Amino acid sequence: MESNFNALKEQCSKVDKCPIFREGVLMNSITGESYKMIYCLKKKHEQCKRFLVSKIYNKPIPVQVLPNNFMSPEEIVKKLEQGYWDKKA
Repeated sequence: MESNFNALKEQCSKVDKCPIFREGVLMNSITGESYKMIYCLKKKHEQCKRFLVSKIYNKPIPVQVLPNNFMSPEEIVKKLEQGYWDKKA
């Protein structure tokens, strides 16, 4: 039981609601499962750019912001405030 509890603590609290896992957002389900295995289901979720941005930006984060985005969370927020992803189709 203890190991299950520890596994839950390592899992991202947002994994069940994360919009990048909706059908059609990512190129394929393998990509989504890879992100989940690398970031969401492990303590590495603390390095996920979506997770980090959600801590400092209290608005919805576009699906174009992926867990491994090359920008810092602060740079992503600046782009969000400038409407950068609003212009992308």
